Amino acid sequence: MDRSKSTLSRNRVFRRHGPYQKLPAIQWHRHLHDHKVEIATGRVQVLDMPPDQAAKVAEAAAGTDGVIYHLWQHGQEFPDGTVSFPQSLGHKFPGYSDK
Repeated sequence: MDRSKSTLSRNRVFRRHGPYQKLPAIQWHRHLHDHKVEIATGRVQVLDMPPDQAAKVAEAAAGTDGVIYHLWQHGQEFPDGTVSFPQSLGHKFPGYSDK
């Protein structure tokens, strides 16, 4: 795939479990997500390497929290400095109900 004309629209960060666990639960759930959950659901997969290596990378990633900084909002011609924190589908906030 030729990515020479790609634009950076979001940045994904992996951080080991621990530092973010000090945040109040509501703040953690607004901005962060657990990679163990993403990997277990199959939404996140390690590609472009042999399965044994991919399993080791996935195991290491499962011990981390993630935060996504979306820097170029949908429909904008250029970034305006607005930053959002998207979550993966299926992410649940504490106390939230789909009813």
